[in-house]
Amino acid sequence: EFIDEDGDHIIGREAIEKSFAELFNERPNAQIAVEVTSIKMLTPNIAVEEGNVGVTREDGGDDAVSSYMAVNVKVDGKWLLGTVRNLDISSEFYTPHERLKKLEWLIGEWVDESDEAVIKSSVNWDDSGSYLIQKFEVQVDGKVDTKGTMRIGWDPLTKQFKSWLFDSGGGHSEGLWFQSGDKWIVKSSGVNADGAVVSATGEYRPIDAETFGWQCHDRVVAGEEMENIPEVVVKRVPPKAGL
Repeated sequence: EFIDEDGDHIIGREAIEKSFAELFNERPNAQIAVEVTSIKMLTPNIAVEEGNVGVTREDGGDDAVSSYMAVNVKVDGKWLLGTVRNLDISSEFYTPHERLKKLEWLIGEWVDESDEAVIKSSVNWDDSGSYLIQKFEVQVDGKVDTKGTMRIGWDPLTKQFKSWLFDSGGGHSEGLWFQSGDKWIVKSSGVNADGAVVSATGEYRPIDAETFGWQCHDRVVAGEEMENIPEVVVKRVPPKAGL
């Protein structure tokens, strides 16, 4: 598993090999240099490695330098890389706004209508441009059942996207976002209005500029497993006439 500084996941030998092959096809004269700064043995078969990695340009200059952490596993007498994560970039600075452009496709007004409920939501930049703010409303039988807000931002400590959700009933949760292929996975945990601990995994799947799919699984409430929510298609609300 490889996780870059933007929090994007690449899983599996073939996918990682393909990613690096594309990098060197685009820049055939580039070189990657690795400096190991420490190795800590957790068990005889597991070691945590830390260091710095840099990509050198064709002219010899440093294009990008980042720190990394790797979990190495000894299998059949050989040390293998289990997980590698780039932690930060020291030669380039990306603002939270620039990082969040990966989720800019969420901006707009959306609606999901079913026989059970109508869910309306809107996503916009906050005044600072450093966060995305989602406002949502769940209507059942034509009446508002739940309302809430979610703030999505870049966590400079964990180096990934994070969200904070608060609903009108008093519940709240925190989510960790990462990209896997064409999907965005959100691992969330928190408490509901009754104080019960809740956790779930949500998936956003962009389909086109006007639609995305959303589903939820691994739902647990107060230690009890709940039914999965199958994928629903969320539609962009068309602009009002005359605008």
